Amino acid sequence: MRIFKNVLVSLTMLLFACHLAHANIQEFSTESEALTYIEQLRNGNSFDPINVVETATLLLQDSQINNWDIAYLYASNLKLEAFLAQENIGKAEELYKQISPLAKKIDDPLINIRLMMSELYIEFATGNIEKIPSLYAPLLSKAEETEDAATKGEIYQAIGLSQNNTLDLGGAVKTLKIAYEQFEKAGDINAQSEVLSSLANAFAEMGDLNLAVNYFRTSLELVEQGGDLFGKSVILYNLANAYAEFGEYEPAERYFVDAIAISKEIGDTIGVAWAEFGLAKIAVDKENWTQALDLLKEAKPVFEEAGDLDSLSYVMLSQGEAYIGSDNIAKTEEIIRQSEQFLLSGSSESYRLSYNELLIKVAEKKGDYKTANEKLNENFGLLRKLYEIENSQQAQRHKVEFETRIKENQNQILQKENEVNQLKIKEQQSQQHMWIVIIVLGSAFLTIVIVLLIFQTKNRNRFKRMALRDDLTNSPNRRAILQFAQERFLEAKHTDMTLTIALIDLDFFKKLNDQYGHELGDNVLKAFADTCLNSLRKQNRFGRYGGEEWLLVMANTSITEASLVFRRLRADWNNKVIDGLPEKHGISFSMGIAQFDKHTDQNLHAVIKRADDKLYEAKNQGRDQVIT
Repeated sequence: MRIFKNVLVSLTMLLFACHLAHANIQEFSTESEALTYIEQLRNGNSFDPINVVETATLLLQDSQINNWDIAYLYASNLKLEAFLAQENIGKAEELYKQISPLAKKIDDPLINIRLMMSELYIEFATGNIEKIPSLYAPLLSKAEETEDAATKGEIYQAIGLSQNNTLDLGGAVKTLKIAYEQFEKAGDINAQSEVLSSLANAFAEMGDLNLAVNYFRTSLELVEQGGDLFGKSVILYNLANAYAEFGEYEPAERYFVDAIAISKEIGDTIGVAWAEFGLAKIAVDKENWTQALDLLKEAKPVFEEAGDLDSLSYVMLSQGEAYIGSDNIAKTEEIIRQSEQFLLSGSSESYRLSYNELLIKVAEKKGDYKTANEKLNENFGLLRKLYEIENSQQAQRHKVEFETRIKENQNQILQKENEVNQLKIKEQQSQQHMWIVIIVLGSAFLTIVIVLLIFQTKNRNRFKRMALRDDLTNSPNRRAILQFAQERFLEAKHTDMTLTIALIDLDFFKKLNDQYGHELGDNVLKAFADTCLNSLRKQNRFGRYGGEEWLLVMANTSITEASLVFRRLRADWNNKVIDGLPEKHGISFSMGIAQFDKHTDQNLHAVIKRADDKLYEAKNQGRDQVIT
């Protein structure tokens, strides 16, 4: 949570929030309009979860003022799903408990289904694994009651992913196949691709690499039909990860490189970092320590800037592993000291296992078997805790794998035992103790590998879930264009590059929707996105900022040149043919332009705010014009 130390800034933010709330009250004259807007937010992927939480809060205020109970319930559910997307389980669980009584009272079928699916995720995230199977039957009953194929698909997909998370892999495969059939009936290609990718992950977890690869490739074919580059990069990443887990490093490296290329093309810096992390783990496995450290050096700042401590912690542990592999004990100990902070911030058991494993390796290098023994005992306690939450069938499978690995590595263990025997130790009792430490060290290492394999699949895609494309227009969404704008802002701040920001709003768009319907309104938005794509220069970017509003980011562009952009864009737009409208459609737009001032603009928001003020000025002066 951001703390505003300057009172003036705090008041400004508060007034701005009140202004937005007031604007929403004026905009939605009926509850039906509010509900339509909420569904657009949920299905359109126009905002990142943080903005969705803020917008949903304003919608809740409007609904309370107007006594719109159903809109209040839908806005609450929107906020709940945004909390889950942020993995803010505490707030999600609290909100779930608050709105459940109202949901029972109103008994809206769709909301009840969505709340039940949210409950699946909450129970898993809070460790209530034993309760999850009891939630399947009510959801399946809802699936039988609805005739909407897309809703059925969502239900089966939610259950299938839950089964995958709880390692009921056979059940997950059966359920996800049903979800695929329903999405196929609904004609939702993107959802079909997601389900196929989930099936591929399940088959990879079951040890069938060939089948997993076939499903990944089919998923790729579907996502390429829709031209979704972000979805393609995600699937390529998962495909590479599957190959890597089976030790097939050559195809894994090839697909990681392909994923990086696409992620760079669409400006997905997080995607680039994750693929580089995947390549770094392969380099560690192949003992290419220099290559691993170079890749980790590239990925680390991205996770730092994103504020993702979880991923950052694993990158640092991988750095420690590469340093100790190259016998750089000092650097490894430095990484351990830096990584220690994550143990104090509620880190997972799997992270503690990896952290202790690094300590054990350092202790072994230094001959400090007392510390190694202490950390081994701690890891055994963590392992017992982890195994308690696994079902008996899965635990048995991993037990067999564990015993096999022990047999395969007995020679290595005996070699370490012989090394200990050669040490000059005065007391026989201490010598026996060190033998035991070395044996346990080898066994614990193998145990850690097995457990980490279990948890690796659950965490590998968490940062690939936030799409950077607007589903309706296939243009960059709010998150993507703001990310690009922030990068250009920092570049302009530290160089002599000029940066110009423009906000565009289609004139009388609400009136157009009311007169012709939302389907034609969608056609207008798609046509405008296409016009921007073809009219703007390559170094300039645009994105859907929200509703009918668009953000333009123009590097090395003066105010005068930006005004020419408006004229060129208007000329192209006036000649654009839109399905459902006459050839001369007569739809205009207004633009506000602001240029970054290195002396006064402390952040990107200040530039955007001035562009927004200019946009309102253009609206007030009659629309269909640009104000600089």
